[in-house]
Amino acid sequence: MRRYSKALLCTLLILTSCVRDRLIVFTEVVSYENRASYHVCTPDPRLGCPDRGQRLFISWFLPNCYEPGLIYAKIRFKNLQEIERVFPICDARGHMTYNVLNEDYCKTGGILTYQIFLMQGDEVIDTATHALWTEIIRLNE
Repeated sequence: MRRYSKALLCTLLILTSCVRDRLIVFTEVVSYENRASYHVCTPDPRLGCPDRGQRLFISWFLPNCYEPGLIYAKIRFKNLQEIERVFPICDARGHMTYNVLNEDYCKTGGILTYQIFLMQGDEVIDTATHALWTEIIRLNE
């Protein structure tokens, strides 16, 4: 009996600790190596002048008790310019990308840090914050 109770306890602990993240966010570099034609050596006119930059990848998973809402993103670039974007989401599960490519990448220097909110109405369901994110303190001179 003790053996079964230990096995049951271990099973319950394992099952309750498996929680899927609701919001997954990361950045990745965009270069010629992202093209399939680069890896299989097939002709591709875009390999001569490939996109260059960064991509912010956002993936979400909402449990059934939530209705689709929106993603609110605060993105800070390396030139310290900061933008805020709102992306409506229609499905409980999905992913999207925000691209900073070519001329925009050269102007901004790329993505430095970000803070992403998964929202339903005014309620914040989940947040993903880059390790370097901090609010900028602005001094009036």
